[in-house]
Amino acid sequence: MSEVRAVAKQPPDADAVGLVPTGPADMRSMFDAHAVVVARTVRALTCGQGPQEDLVQEVFAVAFARRDRFDGTRPLDAWLRGIAVNLVRSFRRREGRRKRLWRRSGPTRAPVTADNPESALEASELERALWTAVEALPDPLRETFALRVVEQRSLKDCADMLGVSVKSVSRRAIEAERRVRAALEAP
Repeated sequence: MSEVRAVAKQPPDADAVGLVPTGPADMRSMFDAHAVVVARTVRALTCGQGPQEDLVQEVFAVAFARRDRFDGTRPLDAWLRGIAVNLVRSFRRREGRRKRLWRRSGPTRAPVTADNPESALEASELERALWTAVEALPDPLRETFALRVVEQRSLKDCADMLGVSVKSVSRRAIEAERRVRAALEAP
């Protein structure tokens, strides 16, 4: 009976505790194991725009700096995705401030830039329309849509990552899907 209790007391992601980096080699292992998932999450949260690679790297830098805060009570990838959500929120706030400053101090329109013009030309009309619709969503709906619909995470995972209730995630996901569908169906 005591063995059952000992097992039950282990955090759900006990193996992941060993993946939290204590040095450069461990950092590389954690990056190798989770970079694709974090990159996919960042891409979904940023609607495929912005400094995605920088944000992914920053997720791992923050994870390394705050590794003592990981307690193993939830999966490591959920912790990393939570960091990604917070970093993208910060990025969006900074971008909003930058755009407001630009409008006040510079030309009436920000210069158009393209990181990779070939990729922009190859993007389908539907994909552009989808990302435009997702981009137009308020932050809470956009974050929920990205995690729930694009990343196909469970309601509980989304709730943990966003720091809200499962009911809130469900409500937000339904509203986000309704708005995106309406935007895509509009002429």
